[in-house]
Amino acid sequence: MTSITHTTQQRDRYEALFENSSDAILILSGGRFVDCNRAAIEMLRSKDKASVLQTHPSELSPEYQPDGRLSFEKADEMIAIAIERGTHRFEWDHKRMDGEVFPVEVLLTCIPRGDDIEIHTVWRDISERKALEKRLRHAQKLEVIGKLSSGFAHEFNNYLVPIIGCAEMLREHLSSPADLSLLDNIEKAGLRASALVNKLAIFSQKDERQFSVFNLQEAVEQHLGLISNLVGQTITINLDCGAQGLPVQMAPEDIELILLNLASNAQDAMLGEGEITITLSRTLINGSGYACLEFSDTGIGMDATLAGKIFEPFFTTKSSHAEGTGLGLATIANLMSQVNGLISVKSEPGKGASFTLQIPLYTGNEKHSAVPLQPIKNTQPDHVPEPASILVVDDDEGVAQMLTSILVNAGHQVKCVHDGAQGFELAMNEAFDLIVTDIVMPVKSGPQMARELEQNGCAVPILFISGYTDERLEIHGFDANTVNILKKPFTSKTLLNKIYPILDNSLAAH
Repeated sequence: MTSITHTTQQRDRYEALFENSSDAILILSGGRFVDCNRAAIEMLRSKDKASVLQTHPSELSPEYQPDGRLSFEKADEMIAIAIERGTHRFEWDHKRMDGEVFPVEVLLTCIPRGDDIEIHTVWRDISERKALEKRLRHAQKLEVIGKLSSGFAHEFNNYLVPIIGCAEMLREHLSSPADLSLLDNIEKAGLRASALVNKLAIFSQKDERQFSVFNLQEAVEQHLGLISNLVGQTITINLDCGAQGLPVQMAPEDIELILLNLASNAQDAMLGEGEITITLSRTLINGSGYACLEFSDTGIGMDATLAGKIFEPFFTTKSSHAEGTGLGLATIANLMSQVNGLISVKSEPGKGASFTLQIPLYTGNEKHSAVPLQPIKNTQPDHVPEPASILVVDDDEGVAQMLTSILVNAGHQVKCVHDGAQGFELAMNEAFDLIVTDIVMPVKSGPQMARELEQNGCAVPILFISGYTDERLEIHGFDANTVNILKKPFTSKTLLNKIYPILDNSLAAH
């Protein structure tokens, strides 16, 4: 009696485990299902157990597996492996009763039953795991793009410096309208290339733009003229400021980039004619305040499938990359993630599109909560310092020649070397009022040279120039917020505007 009771308890225990397992369990015998648990019924979205048992196993798989093989042929192979080894674990695409295909991890265990073999099948739904793997691959792709863009930006900016700078200097020697028109095209192409490099650089996690607190409403109002010039007179722009103030903390130049990208997309979607409405408001998300910027157009709109892809890097609906790079909206999404903001889009075919950006409101000291944006003026300063002795250190010959030409034409005495080691030796043996140096160079970098000069008592001021990010300065103990730094590419006026205050202080000290 005790033995029978024990056997009954074991059977009850196994039945409870079978029925209450969160994994789907099905039993195959003679090529048919003979039993399944409740989880299998729910996973397959079947009405009841009878419906599952009446279904042939071949009906629960799509025609092809992800590797391109026929499910019927591959299933025979998987069963053969399980019979040979006793058990076999693998991934498989199954199909629910309503036709939805979903990924599972399958465990086949073979149990001999006389002359036959019973196969215990366990399915574990791995849809969530696959989604996480996809997100991880996407994150890894963005990381690779970031690393590539960092090096690409440095090299490409080295090419842009002489292109933009030489075009600028040529303008002083040309008078023919035809020649000046060609020069305009060169400068515009160089500036467009520079903008593209800046977009790529945003994907680098090492990008360290300077954040500040400013009034989002003022920033948008300041850029309305720029947007209007971009889209043309046939597109009307409406601004609805439903909320005042809206202090946010981010890089000020990012607002310009965001608005210009949205405006450019809207212009394309409206085929050059229509209406843009920009609405500013406040909103609460999980108890926290956000500035809400809604950018709507009356363009052709898009379906849900297209709307789900538009924030992916390099995705574009343009017919060629000459018309679009697929980086505009991806750049905005990346900028929003960097400030813990959100971006979404609502659109239907023929009904335009509405992009909503939600940026955390700044909650710091109120006296710092509304710093106005100041437009950058690329003009010569009123005061030009006396001629100075300047050392240029740059490993790129084109950039070095460009820097030397700009400074010599401005009346300064210039010496040029091509790496930090040469720069260190020359600066230790000759007196200079300023050193203009690249950051990344062979033999010895600009920051290494600067640190060694400082340690050896040479207090000459230094202007760093680079197409890389500020992290390379921080590695050598420099704070990018306090040192003199100029990002490539730049014009001659931008360079001179940067060095004149430095030279004033240097010459005054002497």
